[in-house]
Amino acid sequence: MNARKITRFYAAVMSVLMLQTVPMNFTLSVSADDNIEQTECAGLDMIPIGLREALEQELQNAIEIDKRSESDLFSIGTINNDGTRSLITFSDRIKYYDTDTANVCFIDNTIISAVDEDDIAYVNQGNSYRVCFPNNIENGLSFTNEQYTFNMKPLVEEGLSPKVVNKNEVIYNDVFDDSTDISYALENSGIKESIIVNEYTGRNSYEFIFAAEGLTPDNTSGSSITFLDEISGDPVYVIQPINIVDSYDGDYTDQADHITYNNYYEIETLPNGTYLLRMNLDTNFLTAESTVYPCIIDPSVWAITYSNDSSSYVVQSTGSSYIENQLSAGHFNGTGEHLSYVKATYVEKLRWIEPNRLLSATFNVKASSSGYSNSCTINCYDSAINASVSSITYSGLTSSIGAYQSATTFTTLGSSYAFNITTLFRQWISYELGEGGKNPAYGFILKGASGASTPGRYFSSTSSSDTYFHLVYEEGEEIEDGFYNIKNVSTGTYLRYNSGG
Repeated sequence: MNARKITRFYAAVMSVLMLQTVPMNFTLSVSADDNIEQTECAGLDMIPIGLREALEQELQNAIEIDKRSESDLFSIGTINNDGTRSLITFSDRIKYYDTDTANVCFIDNTIISAVDEDDIAYVNQGNSYRVCFPNNIENGLSFTNEQYTFNMKPLVEEGLSPKVVNKNEVIYNDVFDDSTDISYALENSGIKESIIVNEYTGRNSYEFIFAAEGLTPDNTSGSSITFLDEISGDPVYVIQPINIVDSYDGDYTDQADHITYNNYYEIETLPNGTYLLRMNLDTNFLTAESTVYPCIIDPSVWAITYSNDSSSYVVQSTGSSYIENQLSAGHFNGTGEHLSYVKATYVEKLRWIEPNRLLSATFNVKASSSGYSNSCTINCYDSAINASVSSITYSGLTSSIGAYQSATTFTTLGSSYAFNITTLFRQWISYELGEGGKNPAYGFILKGASGASTPGRYFSSTSSSDTYFHLVYEEGEEIEDGFYNIKNVSTGTYLRYNSGG
């Protein structure tokens, strides 16, 4: 009998994104409707510039889009100039189904001028949701997804006009006073609000009017507010926990606080499906001598419900989970140590990869803000606990740190860094193949290097393309001609020949 050997290299990039309502879900691939038309809207040259720049290394050898992935809202498959193929897969959508053209297109978060629309200055370029930026801020910004529309406006006495500060961000200057601006930045599954306070004004809270017909808040006060469908009870939008970070960019100094999480919301019901939302801020932080203005008040993303459940970080001072749209690890003055807990829930879909043919696996992130200029080393460890990312506690993680895997040292904000998790990934695939290994549900833990003086670092927003898994593997097996019994790994049963079928 003649032996046939099938051997090919693939570079597969699995992206993660935390979102927004709950932590991120690492999914290999979630396909759109099979009947969705495949068009040039999802072609290689249609990848938005921001996404292309973020994935420059992965796309450098790509010559065309793999037709099999064109209608997949979560991935980019490419055919490369050396004959290899790449799969770049995200847990958040990077494409959307355009109902007007019946095409699948890449999400484009560019802000463009509104045409013939009264009281609207700008809208978003292309997504399944629509954002409208008003000519006058007192009319409120609106966010529409399917049948739900959410309108949010600051409680101010006079309106202000917006201006575009970059391709996906709008800013309204001097909103609450002459020293306070509001910025809105678009993301694939929501919008991020930032209140920029240029100097302390004596104000320790900000109020907004929310119009949310058909929705009801899940509580009246707390670190975050989730709006639910008033009939089904399903979550629709969430307003994320608030953090405030100042402009300090010097070396880490013990006991000097440059970030705070001691903030909370209060919400009151008003007539006609409207609510008064009050953001109560950490007065001690805002008035501290160590606080360097301007400060950015970040309530993070108020997002639509593209749910995921694979990542969180916890804070020492509270011991509880913080479900955010970014990751962090290391020591932060004021809140103590941060730990990140990450899972890869899609590994069961990678059972065609032989563990010994997996050449490398990395978890890639981008350094974001921290308030400190010091370098910071973060270690990656196997986890000895299989827990829910939404309920894991600080003590639960610190007592569950397993075998050391790798480390990376963050030195430059905006630069990308990688954690080597090849050994773990081989174990996870082996488990899914029923060949021993370890259940991927255990995940891994990111923890700052030892030493109380180690500053913390935020990693890239998981609602962006900056956070992903990168797998490089050799696919192939020597198979001799002949007859084979095919066994289902999960059930242990064999595929049976059915005459006439």
